[in-house]
Amino acid sequence: MKNSPLGWLGIFRLGLVQAAIGGIVVMTTSTLNRVMVVEISLPAMLPGIVAAIVAFTMVGFGVGACGTALLVLISKRVDQGRLAAAATVTWLMMIVGFILTTVVVGKMLVPYLAWVTFAAALTWSVVQLNGLLG
Repeated sequence: MKNSPLGWLGIFRLGLVQAAIGGIVVMTTSTLNRVMVVEISLPAMLPGIVAAIVAFTMVGFGVGACGTALLVLISKRVDQGRLAAAATVTWLMMIVGFILTTVVVGKMLVPYLAWVTFAAALTWSVVQLNGLLG
């Protein structure tokens, strides 16, 4: 049974996954080191060498797996005439995820660093699941 092509709403929902990926990448690259050094009081060299290698490798695998699977889904479910626009929309949504997370979390980090990091990661996880459901 062939699935019907995705409309713009379906493409936007898949773009939420990309926005979540962008938000999670920003959280990892921008705040992981600061959380470990400021909140957990680890020496700066430790998260920079031991934890960063593992964390960034795992994030790289996750982003690669999610991003590639999403693009495959888009290529199979979107009409050829909309394919380029659909890919553009989803990647722009990832950039919006970068920007929104940077602005919102950056303003909230000072007093509540660990809690804000957790809340942002949880929020983007819910957004990503919402984009995938249905």
